[in-house]
Amino acid sequence: MSETRSKRFNFIRAYKHILLVIFIFISISAVPVFAIDETAPTTTDNSTSTWTNYNQTILLTATDDDTGVNTTKYCIGANTCAPNQIGTVVDITCNPDIVCQVYVRYQSTDNAGNNETIKTSNLIQIDKIKPIISDDYSLKDNIWQNNSQTINLEVSDIGSLTDRTFTKYCISTNSCYPSIIYGGKMIFSDEGITYLMYTTADKARNIPEPETSTTIIKIDKTGPTVDAGTDKTTNTEILQTATATDTYSGVASYNWTNVSGPGIITFGAPTEETTTISADTDGTYTIRLTVTDNVGNTGYDEMTLVWDETLPNAPNITLLDPIIPANEMAITITGTGEPNAIINYLIFDSLLNNITGNSTVKISGNINITDIDVSTLADGTLTVSVILTDIVGNIGLARTDNATKDTTAPTAPNITLLNPITFANKESVTITGTGEPNAIINYLIIDSISNNLTGTSTVNISGNINITDIDVSNLSDGTLNVSVILTDSFGNIGLTGTDTATKDTYVAPIEEPTTPSRGSRHIIQSYCGDNICQSTETYYDPRTDIGCEADCGILEYCGDNICQTNENYNECSLDCVDNKIKKTYVESIPDQIIEPTVPSETDTSTIDTTTSTDTTTDAQVSPLTGFVTANIERLNDSKTSIFILIVLFIIGLYLLKKRNKPKTEKYEYTKNNNIENQESIEESKTEDKKPTKKSNSFS
Repeated sequence: MSETRSKRFNFIRAYKHILLVIFIFISISAVPVFAIDETAPTTTDNSTSTWTNYNQTILLTATDDDTGVNTTKYCIGANTCAPNQIGTVVDITCNPDIVCQVYVRYQSTDNAGNNETIKTSNLIQIDKIKPIISDDYSLKDNIWQNNSQTINLEVSDIGSLTDRTFTKYCISTNSCYPSIIYGGKMIFSDEGITYLMYTTADKARNIPEPETSTTIIKIDKTGPTVDAGTDKTTNTEILQTATATDTYSGVASYNWTNVSGPGIITFGAPTEETTTISADTDGTYTIRLTVTDNVGNTGYDEMTLVWDETLPNAPNITLLDPIIPANEMAITITGTGEPNAIINYLIFDSLLNNITGNSTVKISGNINITDIDVSTLADGTLTVSVILTDIVGNIGLARTDNATKDTTAPTAPNITLLNPITFANKESVTITGTGEPNAIINYLIIDSISNNLTGTSTVNISGNINITDIDVSNLSDGTLNVSVILTDSFGNIGLTGTDTATKDTYVAPIEEPTTPSRGSRHIIQSYCGDNICQSTETYYDPRTDIGCEADCGILEYCGDNICQTNENYNECSLDCVDNKIKKTYVESIPDQIIEPTVPSETDTSTIDTTTSTDTTTDAQVSPLTGFVTANIERLNDSKTSIFILIVLFIIGLYLLKKRNKPKTEKYEYTKNNNIENQESIEESKTEDKKPTKKSNSFS
């Protein structure tokens, strides 16, 4: 056992070695290092060769990684000037209305006396002169033209110059901001007022004064729109009102002329928009009005004048006949007459009650007056009189026509319903009586529970009603009511005639006496809800909505979201989710208690201690790990690598030592135990607990 203890790893000694190594590396890092600086500093600037229109500030940035920058000198001028001013901020100022182009040359010196080679910045260019822009349209600006126009832009600049990429324009019907790059000649063809706005800038972004110029282009290629007024038919002088508009340049002049006609036309104001017109001969004339706008475009329109002093002829008319309740508020007068003539009509009855109205003959010569209400006139003969007046006021002769009005409803009929109604006559019931000759009969027969049947017939010319073969077998027994309404040939609907009858069609059945057979029984008709799951019924299946749930219950199936008693996860994972892994259950075996055994004199078996485990935990190593980690961060990269290798080597030796420890214990325990067994079997039996204590001491 002493030999085993001597071979154990000495953690305290390893810990001291680690501290010694850390101390050595920290001491090395504290030793000062001396170096020689033979490298000149490096200086850069932020200059660009881009044109600007403002003063610039150039920043010089000098760096030296060894002894540091001592001074930086610069000069402003040609690219041959010698740096003589100390500083790193260089202000370059250019006077107004001039162009400046200069260089900045500079040089830096470090604290070891190393001088940098003189460097030269980009050419710094400042332009404060504004460019000038114009167009070649000044003589036509804001003046109406009747054709397309062409415009060119002209740009001049004596500073940083400009090009077309800096010249922009826009075209609009109102104000706009130039955004289109000018590419050369521009052609304007759209009618109306167009605004051309343009600007430019030189390379230094100087803009003109004012920034944007505007040119107005006016183009009118279309003649005026003319309306000579409506066509006229007259027998006296008229005032003709015309209209003329010009969308763009406006109207300049008017001119009335007679294009064609049988006689002479006289104009009251032939050069005005509105004039009087008259003719000396009946006939049709074509009159033209010509209008000219302010750029010479012309337009015209024509109207037709009919000069008429002849009276119209009497019209041909027809009054709607007969007049009945269905149309008495919407009768018509139709016929023919002089086109466009005014119609005046008068309708009166035998009592001289009358109504009047007017209309117009269509241009085709047809007369069609509708929706005339004569409900206030008396029944009997109505007379209509129609007179035409042509459009110039000539009044023609009257024409008349007659029609018959009948809007009186028939009286209620006298009727009799066959009574009584029995089983024998229920399919041949009759309705008899009297009413207005030739009237239409509508009848309704209804029983006590509102079952009904309907039918139609006609009163004969002598006024008799005789309706036969009416089948009332579908109506219930009891009192039947019949209603009859008459409608005459003019559509007048009369009052209702009624009658009643009693229906009794019950015939008692004659039954043969029967004797039930021996053993006969009642048959109960099965149905869903009788609490008996019949052979004709099935479980209710929610997937098909078929079955009787009340009697047979719900069909169980995999997928019904219910884990049934005969289901488990392995059989139906859709319903059962508790046992996600199929388990095989076996009876548990109790832990065995290993008792020490006494080997026989010839028994050479030994106690197996291979199940011993190393009880060393991470907690024993964590202090060392934390210490190492904390000190590694304090060392330089190059020194850290060496330190980590040393620490890992020590830890490796420690773990190797620890892994070999259980085998030694097993060897010692087996050896000692065999010696004791060979000395005395009896002594082993009396001291059977000693090996167990030894084993516990190693655990």
